[in-house]
Amino acid sequence: MPRMVEMAPPPPPPPPLDTPWRALIAGPGGAAFVAVAAWLAAYALWTAVVPAGAQAYPVFSDIAFFPFELAAVAFPWRASRHPSLDPRTRRAWRIISAAYACVLLSNALNLTLDAVGRADLNRLTEIPSLAYLVLLLAGLLSFPTAPRAAAERTKLGLDIATVQVAGSILIWLYAIRPALAGGGDWLTNSLALAYPLGDLAILLVLSVLLLRGAQAGSREALAILVAALLFELFADVAYAQLSVTHAYQSGSAVDLFWGLGDVMLALSARVQWVRASAAGAMPAPLPALARLRPVTLVPYAAVALVFAMLLTAIGGGKSDAVPTLAAGAFVLTALVIARQIVSLVENAHLMADRIAQEARFRSLVQHSTDVITVVSPDGTVRYLSPSGEVVFGHHPDAMVGTSLLDVANPEDALRLADYLSRAAREPGQRPPFSWRLRHRDGSWRLVESVASNYVADPNIAGVVFNSRDVSDRQALEEQLRQAQKMEAIGRLAGGIAHDFNNLLMAIRANAELLRDGPALSPAQGDELAEIERSSARGAALTRQLLTFSRKQVVQAHPVAVDAVITGVQPMLRRLMLSEISLEVLPRAPRGMVKIDPGQLEQVVMNLVINARDAMPHGGTLTIESTDTSFDASSAAIPSGDGTEPAARPGPYVMIAVRDTGIGMDAATQKRLFEPFFTTKPAGAGTGLGLSTVFGIVTQAGGHVTVNSTTGRGSTFTIYLPRLVESDATAAGPELTAPAARGGETILLADDEDAIRLAIRRHLQKLGYQVIATANGREALDYATANGGGARIDLLLTDMVMPEVSGRELIDRLAALRPRIRVLCMSGFTDDAVLHEHSRGAGDAFIQKPFALDELSRRVRDVLDRRGDAGAGTIPPEATAAP
Repeated sequence: MPRMVEMAPPPPPPPPLDTPWRALIAGPGGAAFVAVAAWLAAYALWTAVVPAGAQAYPVFSDIAFFPFELAAVAFPWRASRHPSLDPRTRRAWRIISAAYACVLLSNALNLTLDAVGRADLNRLTEIPSLAYLVLLLAGLLSFPTAPRAAAERTKLGLDIATVQVAGSILIWLYAIRPALAGGGDWLTNSLALAYPLGDLAILLVLSVLLLRGAQAGSREALAILVAALLFELFADVAYAQLSVTHAYQSGSAVDLFWGLGDVMLALSARVQWVRASAAGAMPAPLPALARLRPVTLVPYAAVALVFAMLLTAIGGGKSDAVPTLAAGAFVLTALVIARQIVSLVENAHLMADRIAQEARFRSLVQHSTDVITVVSPDGTVRYLSPSGEVVFGHHPDAMVGTSLLDVANPEDALRLADYLSRAAREPGQRPPFSWRLRHRDGSWRLVESVASNYVADPNIAGVVFNSRDVSDRQALEEQLRQAQKMEAIGRLAGGIAHDFNNLLMAIRANAELLRDGPALSPAQGDELAEIERSSARGAALTRQLLTFSRKQVVQAHPVAVDAVITGVQPMLRRLMLSEISLEVLPRAPRGMVKIDPGQLEQVVMNLVINARDAMPHGGTLTIESTDTSFDASSAAIPSGDGTEPAARPGPYVMIAVRDTGIGMDAATQKRLFEPFFTTKPAGAGTGLGLSTVFGIVTQAGGHVTVNSTTGRGSTFTIYLPRLVESDATAAGPELTAPAARGGETILLADDEDAIRLAIRRHLQKLGYQVIATANGREALDYATANGGGARIDLLLTDMVMPEVSGRELIDRLAALRPRIRVLCMSGFTDDAVLHEHSRGAGDAFIQKPFALDELSRRVRDVLDRRGDAGAGTIPPEATAAP
């Protein structure tokens, strides 16, 4: 069994470094850099305190100098090992480390030769020193570059020219001129001049690298490297002058400049390492260097240096050097002036761009439909965009200085204050926040806001609220939820309609059969009448459920609204209490609408009964009708519950039912059209009256609104689409002839035993031959028995049956008997079911529950239509839809 190796848990992530200097000195590399910097400070103190005579001990000076050179080798090498740096950058730091290793080797050889007494061989140490110059040039040329903007390249090119001219003048005055004037060993002079000239060449290469555009991760390190090379240049110039005059001594201030350059190089490599480790998550190690401020100050320091040399030459008696220095100062001044001109032009372009951006931003803010508000952490408004006048109702200037909490709903004020406090403390953007504010007109607006923290931005110094009025969206969502809820209840009502209608059909049919039977006693007649009344009430309740669910099969045709209202007026007066005054104001002379007239009567009756119950102590009830219309700008119909149902533009007929009763509060109005919702006592109402009104009007393409105030009555307003003149021909339902007897053969298919037996007995009394089957399968078996020779004049079938549905039965019989006549019946009124189980205009339809006399008339009507009584189906164009 292999041994399980326990994996060590990963080390915890280092704590966040929130300051640049902490990032610079953190970790082992940071501790080493601090130690080197401390040693440099101690070395500077030693050169300043120890007497000049004691500084002549070169062995001690060389030993003390080793830590600087080791740092100049170790830190670039460590930077070259960082895995996140690109290969070219790692190669550049390796070459730079090798270059300073040559310097370390040169000093080590020099120290060894001094120790063994062979100072005459010190010239050999110059070989690795010269190799240092070559390797350093190669290392700088290995850094990758990135493009710079044209203006930046121009300014940096002028800066490079300024530094090169100043450096050349410095080397000429303090190195070349003394070497030419003093004579001496040419090899010594050449070697002494090689170092400053090499430094100037290296500085040129580094400047060109910055001119081409160093990569962002290396830009800070290279900027520090510029400072390191400047210290090296000053030290080499001083060394060249002292070497020519044979005045150089180890441990002098020249060595201090060299040590400072080495430490600056170590700092450059350390910054490269930290930046590579941070990967953008840590702050810049040196913010000033990140903006390259030292680099931008170098040209001005170079100009000041040349002018200082010019003044020194004039005051020190070096008159022969004055013309050259003056010419150099003039050239440098011209370069600086040219740089300033370029900067001014660039700044002008930047200012123009900034003004254009501000104008564009201001235009966006001024014309934005969202409300932009700048507030203090305590909620004081400092700025409000013009669109805020629509939401707040106040001019933006009037809102400045006020508190946002003052206009917030008291229930939302504490939450808003907490949201503001969090937004002011935490950077970034907060999640959306919904709250209510009071408009100037007193209404409440629902606002959705998103807060962003700009407290640290001096141009904003606050929390920016981006808000949007979502009151209309909330109303639409509420309407959608209401519609979905009513649709769900409607599906429930449609689902129970089939079984309920079948039960009512059985009760009603058997009651009719009993009445047509032998003579009944008065008591039995009363009991039978009560059964019929109860079944009628059940059928009416079912129709109300189906009307609410918009699943009832209706016979809509053009009707005159005024005629319907006038026709039911006598019935309405009988419903009124003696204390109630009824006023009917028909004012819609052109008010023709397409609706089932019985349903329109039911709408008016339900609204009148609702108004009557709202006036138990009497009052006035007014029914008014008038023609109206809506255009595209007024297609929102205001209602009392705060919603605005959308209406299609066009002509409408308005029916208003007003009462002076007790009225309703807002909570009641929101639930007014919910089925089974009622404010009446238990047993005093079904809660379907107003929901039925809603279903009828909606099915007709109209809208219902309510406007009510507690104690001041209610107004229910109905808008029905008005027909145009060409469609406004009133027509009533077709009248059928009285029922007649017959002798045809009828194939009956119904899975409800009570209904099937009642229909068979009734039709047999009328003389028909009835073959009753319990389902579609039995009906098919009978029709196909004996080769399909049995006579069938009419198929009377239920539409929803198990195994073989009415639709399948009709289709399969039609294939055997193409001219068979069909009469469909169903207690299921769902439009989807009827479309699925009917053939369309070619099949007559009767809705359960129906009276047996109505069935006999429909059977006779179907059998007597076009052609003889043979087995044929009614052509589609000859069948009237119910």
